[in-house]
Parts: sequence; structure tokens; C-alpha cells
Amino acid sequence: MTHLIIDADPIVYRCGFAAETPTYHLVMEDPVTGIYEAVFAPYDGKTAGARMQKWIQDHPDDQVLEKEKVVYPEPESHALEAVRTQLYSIEKECREHYAVDDFERVTVILSGPGNYREKLATIVPYKGNRDPAHKPYWYQAIRNYLTGTWGAVVVHGREADDECSIIGHNSEPGSYIIATIDKDLDQIPGNHYNYLKQVFYANSADDGERFFWQQVISGDATDGVPGCFRVGELRARRLADDVIGEARPADRRPNLWAAVVAAYARSKAIPGCPYVESSAEAVALETARLVYLQQQEGELWIPTGPPHARLEEYVDE
Repeated sequence: MTHLIIDADPIVYRCGFAAETPTYHLVMEDPVTGIYEAVFAPYDGKTAGARMQKWIQDHPDDQVLEKEKVVYPEPESHALEAVRTQLYSIEKECREHYAVDDFERVTVILSGPGNYREKLATIVPYKGNRDPAHKPYWYQAIRNYLTGTWGAVVVHGREADDECSIIGHNSEPGSYIIATIDKDLDQIPGNHYNYLKQVFYANSADDGERFFWQQVISGDATDGVPGCFRVGELRARRLADDVIGEARPADRRPNLWAAVVAAYARSKAIPGCPYVESSAEAVALETARLVYLQQQEGELWIPTGPPHARLEEYVDE
């Protein structure tokens, strides 16, 4: 294992937020005593946000008139040192675990501008559940450090996850390690290291296929992909396991696709289903394309592949 592939998007946020202190300032009105102010900072293991929410819950009769978040950043050097420490720790832990003296290559990957999934999503906006302004104070400084000092690769039009997958699927089996905290990368076969939990594990090709089909059914709440209505991860995993366990490799994809479409068709009968006016196959296809990690640059998932369709045939970039 000579190639260490690091998904650095989570590092930007984790190290960036660790190098700042948020506080909340509330202006509230008590129905008896009138207007008052309250300031909340992290204390005794509780975040400022948690302390603020607890106060609001404990004072249900009080009205929030104003709420302001103020961030007090530590020096930029603190944020960059946290990033450096995290990267060196990843390298050290992987070298020791896999008994490697050094890596021939260390590839640090960042997501850049644009994401083709934004144009594919029609049911709900892709990652529409995230606040684009919710970034660490030193967000750009950390990215500049990663590109300038660590030679980080910034991918455009897709995500860092896709680039990790493309590199992995086009490398010799067993020649690379995927370092990430993002479960989405479990679609990639090979050796993995979760640097948040400090857990090493290996995925087979079957493991990666199973995880993909599970996500096609359950969606991905983190990225705002709803999936099959009222079907969670556990039921999705069972459905994928049942089909994969019974089918020969050549029959898996058509059998799985038929089972997925049937699950989406059944879900349309549940009150509140958000895609009741759409065809089950169209919704399932959109979900599959949103959760799928590219294995080749510019590919678009189709039920009959691989090979898959070309992205430019469907999305005007």
C-alpha cells in the first residue's frame, strides 16, 4: 500500500471550527419583567448553541426578540497547526498500521466549485439542508494552506468523494488507503481509515456494491437526498442484503434495480409521499445518480451499466 488518499473536506471544517469560539447574544422579553439580554458561551463541556437552546426551552413564556451569533477566532496559526497535526497523524497512524515505512504518494483532495448533482436534483435541492454560509472563520486560509503546502488537488464540477473513488477504482487492488470520516466513501473497495474514530477496515467489492444499493433506497440525509419515503437505513440494508445474497453476480443489478423500483412504487401509497406525482423509476434513478460515486471521470449512473452514460449527454456543464 503505497498511495494514501486523504479526503480533506472534513478536515477544513473540523480544524476550522476547533479554532474559534462562537457565542450567542439574545434579546428576550419576559411577560412579567420585560426585556432582558443573555449571552451564551461554551462552558462545562456544553456548546454555546446548546446552552442557548436549553435557556429558551426553560423559558417557554419568553419571546426571542433578537438573536446574534458572534465568532471569536483564534489566531490563524492555531487553525493551520491543527490541520498540520491532523494530516501528520493520519500519515503516522496509517504507516504504523499497515507497516509501511513511507508512502510513494500522498494525495490530499478538496471539493472545488460546481457539482453536477445540483443540476440532477429535482425532488429537493442537493445539500439544500445545509447553510452555505456556515463555514469556519479560517476556511479559505486552511484551503490555501492545503493547496500551497500539501499540494492538495481541488476538483471542479464534482466532489472530493468522486475523486477519491476514481483514483481508487483505477488503481491496483490493495495499493491504496482511503482516509476519510465520510461513510459515503464506503462505496469504494479497498483499505479505509476513519481518522475521526481511528478505525481501520477493508471493504470488498461486494461491500461497496451493497452500500451503494442501500443508499439508493435509504438516500443520504447528510446530503439532503431523501431516498425511498419512510424507508430507513436498516430496512434498506436488509432489502439489499436479501437480493445480493440470493442472486448470482450477473443477475444482481437487474434484480436489485427491480426491487428498488418496486420499493419506491410501494412508498407512493404512503400519505405524505413527496414524489407521488412522479414515476417510481424516475425517482429511484435520480436517487441512484445522486448517491453514486463516480468511478470514471464524467460518468453518469444508469441501471444497465457499467459502462455508464456520459454526464455531458444529460447535464450541460
